[in-house]
Amino acid sequence: MLVASSVTDSLLSVGLELVWMMAVIDVAGPHRTAQYVAIGATLAGVRGIAGPLVGGLVIHAFGIHAVYLGAAMLTFSGAWLVGHEVRVRVPAPALTP
Repeated sequence: MLVASSVTDSLLSVGLELVWMMAVIDVAGPHRTAQYVAIGATLAGVRGIAGPLVGGLVIHAFGIHAVYLGAAMLTFSGAWLVGHEVRVRVPAPALTP
């Protein structure tokens, strides 16, 4: 059961990573893709360093449930923001040979 769970988690993570990169490439366009990827990688590094530190402070100050509540709020606000941006600004990509 653990192996099946690990394989499923790995496949979903790879799929999510591919979709994320395709979305960045699609939104950025051919001339700004490198800049968008660099910004995303930098912010992922900052998140990886600051996240555990902030999480520890939140656990110490408010308890473990506050971390889950904060994570849920950030997840839903991020999903709303992406959905709003896609609906409002991003035109459909043109097919070019």
